[in-house]
Amino acid sequence: MKVALLLGIIVVAICLVQADAGYSHLSSFIKRLNAQRTSKASSILAKLKKKAEDYFKNKGYTKHESKSKESEDESVDESYESFESEEESQNQSEDVDGTLDTLYDELCSAKCQKNDLLCKRVLYKYVRPLCRYKDASKAVYALRHKIGCINMAYRVKLICRVSKKSSGCKYAKKVKAFCDAGKNEDASTTSSTTSSTTSPTTSPTTSATTSPTTSATTSSTTSATTSSTSTPMTTTFDPFCDSFTGICRGSCQSDETDFDTCDNGERCCVAGV
Repeated sequence: MKVALLLGIIVVAICLVQADAGYSHLSSFIKRLNAQRTSKASSILAKLKKKAEDYFKNKGYTKHESKSKESEDESVDESYESFESEEESQNQSEDVDGTLDTLYDELCSAKCQKNDLLCKRVLYKYVRPLCRYKDASKAVYALRHKIGCINMAYRVKLICRVSKKSSGCKYAKKVKAFCDAGKNEDASTTSSTTSSTTSPTTSPTTSATTSPTTSATTSSTTSATTSSTSTPMTTTFDPFCDSFTGICRGSCQSDETDFDTCDNGERCCVAGV
């Protein structure tokens, strides 16, 4: 009886030792497995991070631009407000300084870096259509009387929000400065147009009404009417497509032959005024 009890104790002791060894082996195996998983996950994350950095680098972004959205928006607002204050005070800045011809020459000679897609987009949408006119006064007329200058300040803000370090932000500001520089052109054009249109209309009317006979009155009135109606009205034309909708706006002149195709298939005039 004592021998059997002794043998039972020995068997239990051996089982406990084996169980402890098995637990130790299992524990070390789990640790090795976790280490392998951690290293594998780290390598995958490193590869994904490398791919993301390469992607944004090809898009023209840098690591310094990967900050929080709130701080980015605040910095963009501050930069845009500073740009507006510089424009109003007429400081010597490469973005807003210069006459109409100077700005036109700078825009038409603009170039983008190889990976700066935002800059290429700005040149395609806003700058290249202006350079088709080969003249600053014609270009500013087309830009201000069509879709080009509408909400341009808001567009500059959106463009610079994407990337302030891109040349597209700088060229967008120059396009806005070109719009603002054309305000004086509009004022002088309006004054000369009103002075030229009001003077010839009064003299035939007064001469017609002061004529002594009824026949002379009718003849002079009809002649003045036919001469005024025979004058061709200056029809507006579309220098380039609507940059947002891709639709032509306005109508071409009758002798216009140089056209460009919009996104929806319509044609727009692109030649001079």
